[in-house]
Amino acid sequence: MKHLKYYLMVGLLAIFGSLPAQNRGAAPATNAPLETAICLWPVAGMRAAPGKQAQYVEPIYFGQELRLLGDSAYVNADGKMYDKAVSESGNIGWVHRYLFDKNASSVVVMTHSPIYASPGSATSISTSSFEKGEIAAMGDFHDDWIYLVGKERDKKGWIKRVGNVEPISIDNSDLAVASLLDKANGKDNVRDRIAALEAIRRQPGFDQSPLKDVVLKEVENNVLLASQSAAEERTRDMGSQSTNGTPGTSTAQTQRTRSLDQPEQVINASSGGNYFEEKVYDANTGQNYTKVTEKGGIFPVKGPDNAKSIYYGYHKTLPKGTRVLLNIPDNPGFVEIEIINRLSDSRPQVIGLSVPCIEALFGNDYKSVEAEIIYFVKE
Repeated sequence: MKHLKYYLMVGLLAIFGSLPAQNRGAAPATNAPLETAICLWPVAGMRAAPGKQAQYVEPIYFGQELRLLGDSAYVNADGKMYDKAVSESGNIGWVHRYLFDKNASSVVVMTHSPIYASPGSATSISTSSFEKGEIAAMGDFHDDWIYLVGKERDKKGWIKRVGNVEPISIDNSDLAVASLLDKANGKDNVRDRIAALEAIRRQPGFDQSPLKDVVLKEVENNVLLASQSAAEERTRDMGSQSTNGTPGTSTAQTQRTRSLDQPEQVINASSGGNYFEEKVYDANTGQNYTKVTEKGGIFPVKGPDNAKSIYYGYHKTLPKGTRVLLNIPDNPGFVEIEIINRLSDSRPQVIGLSVPCIEALFGNDYKSVEAEIIYFVKE
């Protein structure tokens, strides 16, 4: 860990080597290095004077660093201690001390790292760890040990460098991706999270980012969340009624429904895979449907450059605009895919998917994956 001191110095100099020469207040001239502090909360307000009633200057976001100017004040009305500081943008103001970690530098965790109570500990804190892609405040280091504090102080302790794997990064591009990832995961609405995560994928140089796998996994997880409830509701509505009847349905309705556990199987040679049909009944609308399930391989396709989503596909027979449900490996849920073009009849695969969609859901092993798609046809 002998190079960590160099990393820390380079990181601080890169961020605070110069400040904008604008009329934002002058930092006091001093030969002594100023203390730094890292914001540990999603957002903390910088104000023109101590106290939450003072004029708002600017927001300071999680992971951003300040230079502390050495002045502090306790506000009785708030019951809080405030420190005077210079922000990265050059503004001078006051911040609530508890929301920051002093003498620290922003880093990105680059590998799963168990947390230890002290350097040299033989046993980690069993229930706690830092994960790849997390931003943390690095406060100290000793040989191969690094002390980190996590977001909102939810975890803190020592992590260990093992072998040649560097557990942290101060690279600006890694910090930028990690910051965008944190903001995306902080959104309340799952659709907003997916949109923010896909925006990260469109950043220049993303394909070379060491955090690419983390972003893709988050895309997959959020797509599952967004689609699972919709898929379950659709399957429930389209699904067959019990042979014993269901409250609110007539005997005739029950008799017209085939059990989903015993579907009729039909082999369709032109599809290049298995083709299943089963009759289902929607008790809410009184509509009969044919539920079609197709299984087979995946073919990577190129879609429009301005596509709003990565979840589009090609099919041999379905018209444009049709939405099908695509299974997610090792998960009970489905992703909704919009058909935008025809897949050539000469292809043995059952569906064509965008390359980003394949990467997000199947990774590099897509050629060995048997895809399953489901769609419903009105009778």
